[in-house]
Amino acid sequence: MSKGIKLVILDECDSMTNAAQFALRRIVEKYTKTVRFCLICNYVSKIIPALQSRCTRFRFGPLDDQSVLKKLNEVADAEGLVLKDNAD
Repeated sequence: MSKGIKLVILDECDSMTNAAQFALRRIVEKYTKTVRFCLICNYVSKIIPALQSRCTRFRFGPLDDQSVLKKLNEVADAEGLVLKDNAD
């Protein structure tokens, strides 16, 4: 009986050691039927090929300042916060 798929998100995985990445590769292989892994990194070249081959890559460019400011204001409004333009 299946209880659904679990999602594991690992950020900054490009800073993992090679040994840790090889261990992660074995974990990914073992739990491939019940878990989806989301690996977030800045440098794909620092991820071992054995791990890269088990992933689908998505590249995201930086957001423009206007988009970031718009989302920041939406979150602040939803949380009832007042933001000042000249805040440090």
